Amino acid sequence: MSTTSSFSLPEDVTFNFVVKKEPLDDFGFPNTFPKVKRFVAKVNFWTPMTAEVLHRLSAIIKCFTDLEIAKIIINSDHCWRSHGFNEIVKFHEWLRDTNFSVPVNVNVSENVDISYLSENPQSMYDKLKSFGYKDDGSMNLCNTGFVIEKEYGNVKLIHHISHYDSFVCRLKVCKLFFFHSSTPSTSASTPPHPSPSTATMTTNPQLKNHLIRELIDTTRLKSDGDATVPLALTGKEPFSVFTYLIKARAHAHSLRGDIVIKCSSPNTSLLVPLGLKTEASRCLVFRFVRDLIVDSPLPKGLHFEKITNLTVRRYAKPLTSVRIPWTDIEILKVSDIPDTSSGSFFKDYINTSLPNLRKLEIGLTLKRCIKLMRMNPPVPLPEDVTFLINVRKDPTDFGFANTYPSVKHFEATVQVWTDLTAELLEPLSTIIKCFTGIETAKLVLSHDHHSGRKEFEKVCNFHEWLRNTKFSVPVEIEFTEKFDLAYNFDVTSLYTQLKSIGFEEDDFVFHLIVKKDLGNTKLVHRIEHYDSFSD
Repeated sequence: MSTTSSFSLPEDVTFNFVVKKEPLDDFGFPNTFPKVKRFVAKVNFWTPMTAEVLHRLSAIIKCFTDLEIAKIIINSDHCWRSHGFNEIVKFHEWLRDTNFSVPVNVNVSENVDISYLSENPQSMYDKLKSFGYKDDGSMNLCNTGFVIEKEYGNVKLIHHISHYDSFVCRLKVCKLFFFHSSTPSTSASTPPHPSPSTATMTTNPQLKNHLIRELIDTTRLKSDGDATVPLALTGKEPFSVFTYLIKARAHAHSLRGDIVIKCSSPNTSLLVPLGLKTEASRCLVFRFVRDLIVDSPLPKGLHFEKITNLTVRRYAKPLTSVRIPWTDIEILKVSDIPDTSSGSFFKDYINTSLPNLRKLEIGLTLKRCIKLMRMNPPVPLPEDVTFLINVRKDPTDFGFANTYPSVKHFEATVQVWTDLTAELLEPLSTIIKCFTGIETAKLVLSHDHHSGRKEFEKVCNFHEWLRNTKFSVPVEIEFTEKFDLAYNFDVTSLYTQLKSIGFEEDDFVFHLIVKKDLGNTKLVHRIEHYDSFSD
Protein backbone atom coordinates (compact mmCIF):
# COMPACT_ATOMS: atom_id res chain seq x y z
CA MET A 1 0.00 0.00 0.00
CA SER A 2 2.99 2.29 0.39
CA THR A 3 4.93 1.55 -2.79
CA THR A 4 6.80 4.48 -4.35
CA SER A 5 4.80 4.20 -7.58
CA SER A 6 1.08 3.53 -7.15
CA PHE A 7 -0.39 0.74 -9.25
CA SER A 8 -4.01 0.56 -10.39
CA LEU A 9 -6.64 -1.47 -8.55
CA PRO A 10 -10.12 -2.36 -9.95
CA GLU A 11 -13.52 -1.53 -8.44
CA ASP A 12 -13.82 -4.79 -6.53
CA VAL A 13 -10.85 -5.85 -4.36
CA THR A 14 -10.38 -8.73 -1.89
CA PHE A 15 -7.26 -9.20 0.22
CA ASN A 16 -6.49 -12.54 1.88
CA PHE A 17 -4.20 -12.04 4.87
CA VAL A 18 -2.34 -14.53 7.04
CA VAL A 19 -1.12 -12.87 10.26
CA LYS A 20 1.65 -14.86 12.00
CA LYS A 21 3.28 -12.03 13.92
CA GLU A 22 2.73 -8.37 14.65
CA PRO A 23 3.89 -6.01 11.88
CA LEU A 24 7.29 -4.47 12.53
CA ASP A 25 7.09 -1.37 10.39
CA ASP A 26 4.89 1.70 10.68
CA PHE A 27 2.33 2.06 7.90
CA GLY A 28 4.08 5.21 6.70
CA PHE A 29 2.46 7.29 3.95
CA PRO A 30 0.22 4.97 1.90
CA ASN A 31 -1.16 5.66 -1.55
CA THR A 32 -4.81 6.29 -2.26
CA PHE A 33 -6.91 4.19 -4.64
CA PRO A 34 -10.05 6.13 -5.70
CA LYS A 35 -11.17 3.47 -8.19
CA VAL A 36 -11.93 0.87 -5.53
CA LYS A 37 -15.65 0.80 -4.61
CA ARG A 38 -15.99 -2.57 -2.82
CA PHE A 39 -13.38 -4.06 -0.49
CA VAL A 40 -13.23 -7.33 1.47
CA ALA A 41 -10.40 -8.35 3.84
CA LYS A 42 -10.23 -12.03 4.80
CA VAL A 43 -7.84 -12.43 7.74
CA ASN A 44 -6.56 -15.65 9.28
CA PHE A 45 -4.89 -14.97 12.63
CA TRP A 46 -2.08 -17.19 13.91
CA THR A 47 -1.29 -14.65 16.64
CA PRO A 48 -3.51 -12.76 19.12
CA MET A 49 -5.74 -10.07 17.60
CA THR A 50 -3.83 -7.06 18.92
CA ALA A 51 -4.69 -3.42 18.28
CA GLU A 52 -1.39 -3.00 16.37
CA VAL A 53 -2.52 -5.53 13.78
CA LEU A 54 -6.11 -4.32 13.63
CA HIS A 55 -5.15 -0.67 13.11
CA ARG A 56 -3.44 -1.72 9.87
CA LEU A 57 -6.81 -2.92 8.56
CA SER A 58 -8.48 0.43 9.22
CA ALA A 59 -5.51 2.21 7.60
CA ILE A 60 -5.89 0.05 4.47
CA ILE A 61 -9.61 0.83 4.24
CA LYS A 62 -8.87 4.55 4.45
CA CYS A 63 -6.65 4.22 1.37
CA PHE A 64 -9.78 3.58 -0.73
CA THR A 65 -11.03 7.17 -0.82
CA ASP A 66 -14.25 6.51 -2.82
CA LEU A 67 -15.17 3.22 -1.13
CA GLU A 68 -18.89 2.29 -0.97
CA ILE A 69 -18.83 -1.12 0.77
CA ALA A 70 -16.27 -2.64 3.14
CA LYS A 71 -16.23 -5.99 4.90
CA ILE A 72 -13.72 -7.64 7.26
CA ILE A 73 -13.89 -11.41 7.80
CA ILE A 74 -11.65 -12.65 10.62
CA ASN A 75 -10.88 -16.28 11.49
CA SER A 76 -8.80 -17.13 14.55
CA ASP A 77 -8.02 -20.64 15.85
CA HIS A 78 -6.06 -20.69 19.12
CA CYS A 79 -5.74 -22.07 22.64
CA TRP A 80 -7.44 -20.21 25.48
CA ARG A 81 -5.14 -17.91 27.41
CA SER A 82 -5.58 -16.79 31.00
CA HIS A 83 -6.28 -13.23 29.77
CA GLY A 84 -8.57 -14.38 26.96
CA PHE A 85 -11.67 -12.52 28.16
CA ASN A 86 -9.68 -9.26 28.43
CA GLU A 87 -8.58 -9.72 24.81
CA ILE A 88 -12.23 -9.96 23.74
CA VAL A 89 -13.06 -6.76 25.63
CA LYS A 90 -10.10 -4.97 24.02
CA PHE A 91 -11.26 -6.10 20.58
CA HIS A 92 -14.67 -4.50 21.16
CA GLU A 93 -13.00 -1.32 22.44
CA TRP A 94 -10.89 -1.16 19.28
CA LEU A 95 -13.99 -1.38 17.09
CA ARG A 96 -15.76 1.27 19.17
CA ASP A 97 -12.79 3.66 19.01
CA THR A 98 -11.89 3.18 15.35
CA ASN A 99 -13.30 5.75 12.96
CA PHE A 100 -13.82 4.02 9.64
CA SER A 101 -14.40 6.24 6.63
CA VAL A 102 -17.32 4.08 5.42
CA PRO A 103 -19.80 1.60 6.96
CA VAL A 104 -17.99 -1.68 7.66
CA ASN A 105 -19.39 -5.16 8.31
CA VAL A 106 -17.12 -7.19 10.59
CA ASN A 107 -17.63 -10.96 10.89
CA VAL A 108 -15.39 -12.73 13.41
CA SER A 109 -15.17 -16.49 13.95
CA GLU A 110 -13.00 -17.70 16.83
CA ASN A 111 -12.35 -21.40 17.51
CA VAL A 112 -10.87 -21.71 20.99
CA ASP A 113 -9.32 -24.88 22.42
CA ILE A 114 -9.89 -24.92 26.19
CA SER A 115 -7.95 -28.16 26.83
CA TYR A 116 -5.41 -26.38 29.02
CA LEU A 117 -7.89 -24.09 30.79
CA SER A 118 -7.08 -24.12 34.52
CA GLU A 119 -10.34 -22.51 35.69
CA ASN A 120 -13.90 -23.82 35.51
CA PRO A 121 -15.22 -23.14 31.97
CA GLN A 122 -18.57 -22.08 33.43
CA SER A 123 -17.04 -18.96 35.01
CA MET A 124 -15.68 -18.01 31.58
CA TYR A 125 -19.11 -18.57 29.99
CA ASP A 126 -20.71 -16.36 32.66
CA LYS A 127 -18.28 -13.54 31.81
CA LEU A 128 -19.17 -13.78 28.12
CA LYS A 129 -22.90 -13.71 28.86
CA SER A 130 -22.50 -10.73 31.17
CA PHE A 131 -20.91 -8.88 28.25
CA GLY A 132 -23.87 -9.68 25.96
CA TYR A 133 -22.91 -12.97 24.29
CA LYS A 134 -25.68 -15.56 23.86
CA ASP A 135 -25.72 -19.31 23.24
CA ASP A 136 -25.78 -19.90 19.51
CA GLY A 137 -27.60 -23.24 19.82
CA SER A 138 -24.60 -25.39 18.88
CA MET A 139 -23.81 -26.67 22.40
CA ASN A 140 -22.88 -30.37 22.55
CA LEU A 141 -20.38 -32.58 24.34
CA CYS A 142 -17.51 -31.28 22.19
CA ASN A 143 -18.42 -27.68 21.46
CA THR A 144 -19.97 -24.68 23.20
CA GLY A 145 -20.85 -21.74 20.97
CA PHE A 146 -21.63 -18.08 21.65
CA VAL A 147 -22.56 -15.17 19.42
CA ILE A 148 -23.01 -11.42 19.77
CA GLU A 149 -24.29 -8.80 17.32
CA LYS A 150 -23.41 -5.16 17.98
CA GLU A 151 -23.24 -1.81 16.23
CA TYR A 152 -20.44 0.63 17.01
CA GLY A 153 -21.04 3.80 15.00
CA ASN A 154 -20.80 2.73 11.37
CA VAL A 155 -19.49 -0.74 12.27
CA LYS A 156 -21.77 -3.79 12.35
CA LEU A 157 -20.19 -6.68 14.22
CA ILE A 158 -21.13 -10.36 14.32
CA HIS A 159 -18.74 -12.27 16.61
CA HIS A 160 -18.97 -16.08 16.89
CA ILE A 161 -16.92 -17.86 19.57
CA SER A 162 -16.76 -21.66 19.60
CA HIS A 163 -15.10 -23.34 22.57
CA TYR A 164 -14.02 -26.96 22.32
CA ASP A 165 -11.91 -29.40 24.29
CA SER A 166 -9.60 -31.17 21.83
CA PHE A 167 -8.91 -33.93 24.36
CA VAL A 168 -12.61 -34.76 24.82
CA CYS A 169 -13.34 -34.58 21.09
CA ARG A 170 -10.49 -36.91 20.17
CA LEU A 171 -11.50 -39.34 22.90
CA LYS A 172 -15.10 -39.49 21.65
CA VAL A 173 -14.08 -39.96 18.01
CA CYS A 174 -11.58 -42.69 18.84
CA LYS A 175 -13.98 -44.41 21.24
CA LEU A 176 -16.54 -44.82 18.47
CA PHE A 177 -14.03 -46.80 16.42
CA PHE A 178 -11.71 -48.36 18.97
CA PHE A 179 -14.13 -50.60 20.84
CA HIS A 180 -17.09 -52.54 19.53
CA SER A 181 -19.38 -55.29 20.74
CA SER A 182 -18.68 -58.72 19.30
CA THR A 183 -22.36 -59.61 19.66
CA PRO A 184 -24.26 -59.43 16.31
CA SER A 185 -26.93 -56.75 16.43
CA THR A 186 -29.40 -58.30 13.95
CA SER A 187 -29.69 -61.88 15.23
CA ALA A 188 -33.22 -62.89 16.20
CA SER A 189 -31.92 -65.05 19.02
CA THR A 190 -29.86 -62.31 20.61
CA PRO A 191 -31.11 -61.58 24.11
CA PRO A 192 -31.95 -57.92 24.86
CA HIS A 193 -29.31 -57.86 27.63
CA PRO A 194 -26.32 -59.98 26.54
CA SER A 195 -24.18 -61.54 29.23
CA PRO A 196 -20.52 -60.61 29.70
CA SER A 197 -19.51 -63.79 27.90
CA THR A 198 -21.35 -62.75 24.75
CA ALA A 199 -20.72 -58.99 24.88
CA THR A 200 -16.97 -58.42 25.10
CA MET A 201 -14.90 -55.33 24.33
CA THR A 202 -12.34 -56.04 21.61
CA THR A 203 -10.05 -54.08 19.36
CA ASN A 204 -11.50 -53.00 16.04
CA PRO A 205 -9.14 -54.29 13.33
CA GLN A 206 -10.31 -51.48 11.01
CA LEU A 207 -9.05 -48.69 13.27
CA LYS A 208 -6.39 -46.56 11.60
CA ASN A 209 -3.07 -46.02 13.34
CA HIS A 210 -3.55 -42.26 13.56
CA LEU A 211 -6.80 -42.79 15.52
CA ILE A 212 -5.04 -45.18 17.87
CA ARG A 213 -2.38 -42.49 18.36
CA GLU A 214 -5.07 -39.88 19.06
CA LEU A 215 -6.67 -42.06 21.75
CA ILE A 216 -3.39 -42.91 23.48
CA ASP A 217 -2.37 -39.24 23.20
CA THR A 218 -5.61 -38.22 24.87
CA THR A 219 -5.21 -40.52 27.87
CA ARG A 220 -1.50 -39.76 28.39
CA LEU A 221 -1.95 -35.98 28.11
CA LYS A 222 -4.70 -36.24 30.70
CA SER A 223 -2.09 -37.72 33.07
CA ASP A 224 -3.83 -41.09 33.06
CA GLY A 225 -0.91 -43.42 32.39
CA ASP A 226 -2.66 -46.35 34.03
CA ALA A 227 -5.38 -46.08 31.36
CA THR A 228 -2.83 -45.70 28.56
CA VAL A 229 -1.08 -49.01 29.31
CA PRO A 230 -4.23 -51.24 29.07
CA LEU A 231 -5.11 -49.56 25.78
CA ALA A 232 -1.64 -50.38 24.49
CA LEU A 233 -2.06 -54.05 25.42
CA THR A 234 -5.27 -54.53 23.42
CA GLY A 235 -3.45 -55.46 20.21
CA LYS A 236 -0.35 -55.37 18.07
CA GLU A 237 -1.09 -52.02 16.42
CA PRO A 238 -1.94 -50.15 19.67
CA PHE A 239 1.19 -51.55 21.32
CA SER A 240 3.31 -50.41 18.37
CA VAL A 241 1.86 -46.89 18.61
CA PHE A 242 2.35 -46.88 22.40
CA THR A 243 6.03 -47.85 22.19
CA TYR A 244 6.66 -45.25 19.47
CA LEU A 245 5.08 -42.46 21.55
CA ILE A 246 7.01 -43.41 24.70
CA LYS A 247 10.31 -43.59 22.82
CA ALA A 248 9.72 -40.32 20.96
CA ARG A 249 8.01 -38.13 23.58
CA ALA A 250 8.48 -39.52 27.09
CA HIS A 251 11.11 -38.14 29.48
CA ALA A 252 12.10 -39.85 32.73
CA HIS A 253 13.12 -37.36 35.43
CA SER A 254 14.79 -38.40 38.68
CA LEU A 255 13.57 -36.08 41.39
CA ARG A 256 14.00 -36.41 45.16
CA GLY A 257 14.62 -40.14 45.03
CA ASP A 258 11.74 -40.96 42.66
CA ILE A 259 11.20 -41.15 38.91
CA VAL A 260 8.57 -39.01 37.18
CA ILE A 261 7.59 -39.75 33.58
CA LYS A 262 6.51 -36.71 31.58
CA CYS A 263 5.32 -36.56 27.98
CA SER A 264 5.60 -33.80 25.43
CA SER A 265 3.14 -33.02 22.66
CA PRO A 266 3.93 -32.00 19.05
CA ASN A 267 1.47 -29.09 19.43
CA THR A 268 2.74 -27.55 22.67
CA SER A 269 5.92 -27.21 24.70
CA LEU A 270 4.13 -28.40 27.84
CA LEU A 271 5.43 -31.51 29.60
CA VAL A 272 2.55 -33.45 31.15
CA PRO A 273 3.14 -36.06 33.91
CA LEU A 274 2.07 -39.49 32.68
CA GLY A 275 0.59 -40.35 36.08
CA LEU A 276 1.73 -43.96 36.53
CA LYS A 277 0.48 -45.38 39.83
CA THR A 278 0.83 -49.16 39.44
CA GLU A 279 4.22 -50.87 39.48
CA ALA A 280 3.31 -52.92 36.38
CA SER A 281 2.60 -49.78 34.32
CA ARG A 282 5.84 -48.14 35.48
CA CYS A 283 7.95 -51.18 34.60
CA LEU A 284 6.44 -51.39 31.11
CA VAL A 285 6.95 -47.69 30.39
CA PHE A 286 10.53 -47.73 31.73
CA ARG A 287 11.41 -50.39 29.13
CA PHE A 288 10.77 -47.96 26.27
CA VAL A 289 11.84 -44.59 27.71
CA ARG A 290 14.88 -43.28 25.85
CA ASP A 291 15.29 -39.82 27.45
CA LEU A 292 16.52 -39.54 31.08
CA ILE A 293 17.09 -36.36 33.14
CA VAL A 294 19.04 -36.85 36.37
CA ASP A 295 18.57 -34.34 39.20
CA SER A 296 19.06 -36.78 42.08
CA PRO A 297 20.34 -40.37 42.46
CA LEU A 298 18.21 -42.99 40.74
CA PRO A 299 16.11 -45.27 42.97
CA LYS A 300 17.65 -48.68 43.61
CA GLY A 301 16.30 -51.58 41.59
CA LEU A 302 15.22 -49.34 38.72
CA HIS A 303 16.00 -50.75 35.27
CA PHE A 304 16.07 -48.79 32.03
CA GLU A 305 16.45 -51.05 29.01
CA LYS A 306 18.03 -48.43 26.77
CA ILE A 307 18.75 -44.70 27.28
CA THR A 308 19.95 -42.76 24.24
CA ASN A 309 19.56 -39.19 25.55
CA LEU A 310 20.98 -38.48 29.04
CA THR A 311 20.97 -35.13 30.86
CA VAL A 312 22.84 -34.72 34.15
CA ARG A 313 21.88 -31.38 35.67
CA ARG A 314 24.93 -30.97 37.92
CA TYR A 315 28.05 -33.10 37.91
CA ALA A 316 29.01 -34.28 41.40
CA LYS A 317 29.57 -38.04 41.24
CA PRO A 318 31.14 -40.35 38.64
CA LEU A 319 29.01 -40.70 35.53
CA THR A 320 28.76 -44.45 36.04
CA SER A 321 26.87 -43.81 39.31
CA VAL A 322 23.90 -43.35 36.95
CA ARG A 323 23.04 -47.02 36.53
CA ILE A 324 22.17 -47.34 32.84
CA PRO A 325 23.74 -49.07 29.80
CA TRP A 326 26.20 -46.31 28.83
CA THR A 327 27.11 -47.84 25.49
CA ASP A 328 23.67 -46.83 24.11
CA ILE A 329 24.13 -43.11 24.86
CA GLU A 330 23.89 -40.95 21.72
CA ILE A 331 23.38 -37.54 23.35
CA LEU A 332 25.06 -36.59 26.64
CA LYS A 333 24.31 -33.29 28.38
CA VAL A 334 26.02 -32.23 31.62
CA SER A 335 24.54 -28.81 32.28
CA ASP A 336 26.63 -27.60 35.21
CA ILE A 337 30.22 -28.69 35.91
CA PRO A 338 31.70 -26.68 38.86
CA ASP A 339 35.30 -25.55 38.47
CA THR A 340 36.26 -27.70 41.46
CA SER A 341 34.87 -30.81 39.73
CA SER A 342 35.96 -30.15 36.15
CA GLY A 343 39.19 -32.15 36.41
CA SER A 344 37.31 -35.16 37.77
CA PHE A 345 34.70 -34.83 35.02
CA PHE A 346 37.26 -34.81 32.19
CA LYS A 347 38.94 -37.97 33.54
CA ASP A 348 35.56 -39.60 34.18
CA TYR A 349 34.37 -38.76 30.65
CA ILE A 350 37.56 -40.19 29.06
CA ASN A 351 37.22 -43.44 31.04
CA THR A 352 33.53 -43.96 30.17
CA SER A 353 32.82 -46.11 27.11
CA LEU A 354 30.57 -44.11 24.76
CA PRO A 355 30.86 -45.81 21.34
CA ASN A 356 27.58 -44.37 20.01
CA LEU A 357 28.00 -40.79 21.27
CA ARG A 358 27.22 -38.28 18.53
CA LYS A 359 26.42 -35.14 20.55
CA LEU A 360 28.01 -33.68 23.70
CA GLU A 361 26.71 -30.64 25.60
CA ILE A 362 28.61 -29.45 28.68
CA GLY A 363 28.34 -26.42 30.95
CA LEU A 364 31.66 -24.84 32.01
CA THR A 365 33.25 -21.52 32.84
CA LEU A 366 35.33 -20.03 30.02
CA LYS A 367 38.49 -20.72 32.04
CA ARG A 368 37.67 -24.44 32.19
CA CYS A 369 36.78 -24.52 28.48
CA ILE A 370 40.29 -23.27 27.73
CA LYS A 371 41.69 -25.97 30.02
CA LEU A 372 39.68 -28.61 28.16
CA MET A 373 41.05 -27.49 24.78
CA ARG A 374 44.63 -27.75 26.10
CA MET A 375 44.45 -31.15 27.85
CA ASN A 376 47.07 -33.74 26.95
CA PRO A 377 46.14 -36.25 25.70
CA PRO A 378 43.19 -34.48 24.03
CA VAL A 379 39.68 -35.31 25.27
CA PRO A 380 37.82 -37.20 22.50
CA LEU A 381 34.89 -35.17 21.19
CA PRO A 382 32.00 -36.32 18.94
CA GLU A 383 30.76 -34.70 15.72
CA ASP A 384 28.28 -32.38 17.45
CA VAL A 385 29.52 -30.27 20.41
CA THR A 386 27.81 -27.56 22.45
CA PHE A 387 29.49 -25.54 25.20
CA LEU A 388 27.36 -23.74 27.80
CA ILE A 389 29.81 -21.08 28.99
CA ASN A 390 29.60 -18.74 31.97
CA VAL A 391 31.96 -15.74 31.89
CA ARG A 392 32.47 -13.84 35.15
CA LYS A 393 35.96 -12.39 34.53
CA ASP A 394 38.44 -12.01 31.69
CA PRO A 395 40.17 -15.32 30.97
CA THR A 396 43.89 -15.99 30.99
CA ASP A 397 45.83 -16.26 27.72
CA PHE A 398 44.80 -19.22 25.63
CA GLY A 399 48.29 -20.34 24.64
CA PHE A 400 48.68 -23.71 22.92
CA ALA A 401 45.50 -25.61 21.99
CA ASN A 402 44.76 -29.06 20.55
CA THR A 403 42.96 -29.66 17.29
CA TYR A 404 39.79 -31.73 16.99
CA PRO A 405 39.14 -32.79 13.39
CA SER A 406 36.23 -35.05 14.44
CA VAL A 407 33.98 -32.08 15.37
CA LYS A 408 31.71 -31.03 12.49
CA HIS A 409 29.11 -28.89 14.26
CA PHE A 410 29.83 -26.52 17.14
CA GLU A 411 27.63 -24.18 19.18
CA ALA A 412 28.51 -22.06 22.21
CA THR A 413 25.86 -20.49 24.40
CA VAL A 414 27.68 -17.80 26.37
CA GLN A 415 26.30 -15.92 29.38
CA VAL A 416 28.49 -12.86 30.06
CA TRP A 417 28.51 -11.42 33.59
CA THR A 418 31.37 -8.96 33.07
CA ASP A 419 32.29 -6.32 30.49
CA LEU A 420 32.21 -7.62 26.94
CA THR A 421 35.78 -6.96 25.83
CA ALA A 422 37.93 -8.14 22.94
CA GLU A 423 40.06 -10.06 25.45
CA LEU A 424 36.97 -12.06 26.34
CA LEU A 425 35.83 -12.61 22.76
CA GLU A 426 39.17 -13.74 21.31
CA PRO A 427 39.12 -17.15 23.09
CA LEU A 428 35.78 -17.93 21.44
CA SER A 429 37.30 -17.52 17.98
CA THR A 430 40.31 -19.59 19.07
CA ILE A 431 38.06 -22.42 20.24
CA ILE A 432 36.32 -22.50 16.84
CA LYS A 433 39.71 -22.63 15.08
CA CYS A 434 40.57 -25.78 17.08
CA PHE A 435 37.87 -27.70 15.18
CA THR A 436 39.77 -28.17 11.91
CA GLY A 437 37.02 -30.25 10.27
CA ILE A 438 34.15 -27.98 11.28
CA GLU A 439 31.20 -27.41 8.92
CA THR A 440 28.82 -25.22 10.97
CA ALA A 441 29.45 -22.90 13.92
CA LYS A 442 27.13 -20.75 16.02
CA LEU A 443 27.62 -18.40 18.99
CA VAL A 444 24.66 -17.36 21.16
CA LEU A 445 25.71 -14.51 23.46
CA SER A 446 23.70 -13.03 26.35
CA HIS A 447 24.77 -9.96 28.34
CA ASP A 448 22.65 -8.38 31.09
CA HIS A 449 24.09 -5.19 32.55
CA HIS A 450 23.47 -1.62 33.68
CA SER A 451 23.59 1.14 31.11
CA GLY A 452 26.60 3.40 31.15
CA ARG A 453 27.78 6.41 29.21
CA LYS A 454 29.69 4.41 26.62
CA GLU A 455 27.01 1.94 25.50
CA PHE A 456 27.06 3.05 21.87
CA GLU A 457 30.86 2.88 21.82
CA LYS A 458 30.74 -0.67 23.21
CA VAL A 459 28.27 -1.75 20.51
CA CYS A 460 30.48 -0.29 17.79
CA ASN A 461 33.57 -1.97 19.30
CA PHE A 462 31.80 -5.34 19.29
CA HIS A 463 30.82 -4.99 15.63
CA GLU A 464 34.36 -3.89 14.80
CA TRP A 465 35.79 -6.95 16.56
CA LEU A 466 33.55 -9.20 14.49
CA ARG A 467 34.55 -7.42 11.30
CA ASN A 468 38.25 -7.93 12.05
CA THR A 469 38.04 -11.51 13.33
CA LYS A 470 38.96 -14.17 10.78
CA PHE A 471 36.85 -17.20 11.56
CA SER A 472 37.89 -20.41 9.83
CA VAL A 473 34.26 -21.13 8.77
CA PRO A 474 31.06 -19.11 8.39
CA VAL A 475 29.70 -18.34 11.87
CA GLU A 476 26.19 -17.39 12.96
CA ILE A 477 26.14 -15.05 15.96
CA GLU A 478 23.05 -14.18 17.97
CA PHE A 479 23.72 -11.53 20.58
CA THR A 480 21.07 -10.35 23.07
CA GLU A 481 21.91 -7.43 25.35
CA LYS A 482 19.63 -6.32 28.17
CA PHE A 483 20.24 -2.82 29.55
CA ASP A 484 18.86 -1.76 32.92
CA LEU A 485 17.76 1.88 32.68
CA ALA A 486 17.12 2.30 36.40
CA TYR A 487 19.89 4.86 36.76
CA ASN A 488 18.37 7.65 34.62
CA PHE A 489 20.37 6.92 31.51
CA ASP A 490 19.50 9.08 28.49
CA VAL A 491 18.03 6.34 26.34
CA THR A 492 16.66 8.68 23.64
CA SER A 493 20.08 9.80 22.44
CA LEU A 494 21.29 6.17 22.53
CA TYR A 495 18.37 5.10 20.32
CA THR A 496 19.24 7.82 17.84
CA GLN A 497 22.85 6.65 17.71
CA LEU A 498 21.90 2.96 17.38
CA LYS A 499 19.42 3.64 14.58
CA SER A 500 22.14 5.56 12.73
CA ILE A 501 24.08 2.26 12.35
CA GLY A 502 21.09 0.18 11.25
CA PHE A 503 19.16 -0.79 14.38
CA GLU A 504 15.37 -0.91 14.06
CA GLU A 505 12.51 -1.38 16.52
CA ASP A 506 11.73 -5.06 17.06
CA ASP A 507 8.06 -5.56 18.08
CA PHE A 508 8.36 -3.33 21.17
CA VAL A 509 9.53 0.25 21.47
CA PHE A 510 12.28 -0.69 23.93
CA HIS A 511 13.58 -3.56 21.77
CA LEU A 512 16.01 -2.90 18.91
CA ILE A 513 17.49 -5.29 16.35
CA VAL A 514 20.06 -5.21 13.58
CA LYS A 515 21.10 -7.92 11.13
CA LYS A 516 24.50 -7.68 9.44
CA ASP A 517 26.82 -9.73 7.27
CA LEU A 518 30.39 -9.09 8.40
CA GLY A 519 32.66 -11.15 6.19
CA ASN A 520 31.85 -14.78 6.90
CA THR A 521 29.92 -13.81 10.05
CA LYS A 522 26.13 -13.41 10.10
CA LEU A 523 25.13 -11.29 13.08
CA VAL A 524 21.72 -10.80 14.69
CA HIS A 525 22.13 -8.25 17.50
CA ARG A 526 19.19 -7.52 19.81
CA ILE A 527 19.17 -4.80 22.45
CA GLU A 528 16.41 -4.77 25.06
CA HIS A 529 15.95 -2.05 27.67
CA TYR A 530 14.10 -2.33 30.97
CA ASP A 531 13.82 -0.40 34.23
CA SER A 532 14.35 -2.60 37.31
CA PHE A 533 12.86 0.14 39.55
CA SER A 534 9.53 0.29 37.69
CA ASP A 535 6.63 -2.11 38.03
